Amino acid sequence: GVFVGRPDRHPEAIGEQPVGTVKVLHQDSASFQSVENALRLLDPEQYEIGVTRIRRHARQRLQPLPQLRQKLAACYVQLNRPADAIRILEEIVKLNPLDIAAYDELSRLYLQAGEFGKAAANARQALIIEPRTLDRHLAVADLEYRLGHFRAAAATLAEARRVFPTVARLAFFHGLALGQVEQRQESLEAFRQAESLAAAADPALLDAVFYFEYGAAAERAGNY
Repeated sequence: GVFVGRPDRHPEAIGEQPVGTVKVLHQDSASFQSVENALRLLDPEQYEIGVTRIRRHARQRLQPLPQLRQKLAACYVQLNRPADAIRILEEIVKLNPLDIAAYDELSRLYLQAGEFGKAAANARQALIIEPRTLDRHLAVADLEYRLGHFRAAAATLAEARRVFPTVARLAFFHGLALGQVEQRQESLEAFRQAESLAAAADPALLDAVFYFEYGAAAERAGNY
């Protein structure tokens, strides 16, 4: 990406909460035991078995056991069936709009499929839920930038700088985005701030690429 790689969550991270903590709304303990047995099968060589057993049980008991959806989505990812995984994950966020892991995985899968708009929308939802994570701001801005939504990317980075005012690379990326929307003086000021912050805490940022972009911003602003 332009600014940062996607937050990396392994598919098995979806549904990390132990299945024993799920409140079972049905009293059929034998059936629930079969689900637990299926969940235990989810190692790389047994995804097909796990999917078959979970789907069989899910036809009757999917609603009270949200982890079935989470594990089924993880299975589909491992089986390279992203469309099926996306369908299940969309069901998850419809039932639980605060499931940040599902939004992360949807964003990753949509990005993998080249659907940047949907990837950005899901990354944005994750950011709304958890705004105190730097990489979430960068992921959203990166997708907006790729879509050519430079003004939106600049706004996302401006908000990120309010949350993380001392991070030099945020000021640098903000300067890049501002330059794309012809806010030339603001872009130059962001580069100046980035240089000052980086000198104090992130000197590795001050490389040839940084000074090339800084010089281009100065030229655009008429400060040769």
